[in-house]
Parts: sequence; C-alpha cells; structure tokens
Amino acid sequence: MLYDFVTLDVFTDRMFGGNPLAVLPDARGLKTEQMQAIAREFNYSETTFVLPAEDENNTRKVRIFTPMAEIPFAGHPNVGTAVALARVDGLGAVAPGQRLLFEEGAGVVSVFLRGSNGEIESAEFIAPVINGFDHEVSVEEAAKALGVATDKVVGKNHPPQIMSLGIRFLYVELTDLEALAASEAAQGPVTRISATLGLDGVCAYVRVGEDNGNGTDLRVRVYAPVHGVMEDPATGSANAGLANILASLSDGQNETLKWNVEQGIEMGRPSRLRLTAERRDGKVAEVRVAGGAVIACRGQIEVP
Repeated sequence: MLYDFVTLDVFTDRMFGGNPLAVLPDARGLKTEQMQAIAREFNYSETTFVLPAEDENNTRKVRIFTPMAEIPFAGHPNVGTAVALARVDGLGAVAPGQRLLFEEGAGVVSVFLRGSNGEIESAEFIAPVINGFDHEVSVEEAAKALGVATDKVVGKNHPPQIMSLGIRFLYVELTDLEALAASEAAQGPVTRISATLGLDGVCAYVRVGEDNGNGTDLRVRVYAPVHGVMEDPATGSANAGLANILASLSDGQNETLKWNVEQGIEMGRPSRLRLTAERRDGKVAEVRVAGGAVIACRGQIEVP
C-alpha cells in the first residue's frame, strides 16, 4: 500500500540545515512494526506517524520513532509535524497563532503555528513535562563520557545533571567552544553511560559570550547512540530540559527567560532554536521551544 510522506529540515529557515524529519500525514492502517521499519528506512533521528486523535478535542495523535525505538516525546518532530500538516493541507485552513494539540506518549503537547503574511514558517511547542530533575553525575564521570579533561567540565553553575522531560538526558556544561568541539561522539563512552544510567542521550553545552555577533546565547551538542543517532543536529526535547535547568538557577520570582541556541554546527547542519522559560512564584512553570521548518521532499513509500 502507498503512503504519502513529506520530509522537512527543522530548526532552520533553509534547506540542508537543521534536523531532517520524515512525516507520514495519514498513517492509518500501519502496524507498529511497520512504523518502526519505515523509521529505520528513512534513518533520520525521528520519523512521525500521524493518526486521528482519540479525543475529539485534540488535533491529531502523533507517534514518534527513532531508527531503533518508539519514544514518548521529542522536540523537532512536534515543530516539523505541525508545519508539515499546515503546509500540505492536512489541517484545512490554518493561520499563524493557531494552537494544535498532539496526543503523544508523554501526554498532550500544545504546538502553536508561527509565521507571517498567512504563511506558516515555524512552530513553538510547550514541553509536556517540567522540573523532571533526576540525580547528579560526577564531573569525572561526565568528562569521561564526553572524552574531555575534567577541568573542561563546569561544575560551579550546576553539576552534571540528569533531567527528564519525557526522555532522559544528561546535561554537562563545558568551559568553551574548543572543549565542545573536542567532545567525543565515539559510541563507546556515551553508549556505556547511557546504558548504565538509562539515558536517551547526553547534552553538552557552552554559554556563548555576548560579543559573538549573531545573538547566540548557547551552543549545544547532543549524542544519542542508544537510538541509533551518534549526534543529533537539533534536539528540541534536550533543549527544553536545558532551559528548565537554566531557569531553575535564577532567583527571579516572576520572569520570562529567553535563550537563542545554535546546534549542529560541528556536523555541518546549522540549527537555530529559541528557548523560553516562565518562572512564577519562584518556580519554573513553563518551558517553550520554537524554530522554523522547511519542506524538502514530498513522495510516497510503498509498504508491503
């Protein structure tokens, strides 16, 4: 049977950047094992399968697969799926600012369409889970996982921290861009710590100085070999967790915090993400991630 698909480059405003995503806008009739086989065939970090919502108040049910497994939530699949459905007429008439509700394993995810002059160019999602702090990891263990010296791991702001917003990442702050560039995507160390601690991946990041010239606040690298993704060019879920961590370090009672993030630079897939965190009554109350998406291909896949 033939199924339509669309591929997009997500967290970018131009083709051949960002993170590729495959979307099947109407996946009715596919079994789980067929979805997994299709995700493996595309071999992108994620592929999404869109189904009718189980609750009529929601927009769609969205199942997300890496090449290795189904996962309950991910960032760029939400942005890309929203833009894909809006652009291929899967939702009928739509407009910037419209809210979509996607049923996913982690819960119902709110996604807002963004754009200008009536054209949908990007989307912003609200993380379905916040404040998912787990245990800390030693500087030595984190440095070993990333293949950097222990003095390249910054521990004064926060220790290497596991955070789960539907999927679990270890967050490690590094001293500078040189240390980030030298961090190791070798499968062994990252895979071992991921397996030992039950991680979906490791997120290393650097705070970029204000004089960088392009408005970037943070540069990020994410490694997820347990899902068949040695390095991910743009990871909305990991960045949502990072925003949660950084916002938790603030002393503000009621404030809105924002960061511009670049990822995928070392891979040659430059990506831009916009993070927003709301603090209310001294606690992190909401985390949002936004970015653009560009359609790259449209076609059909024949599923036996």
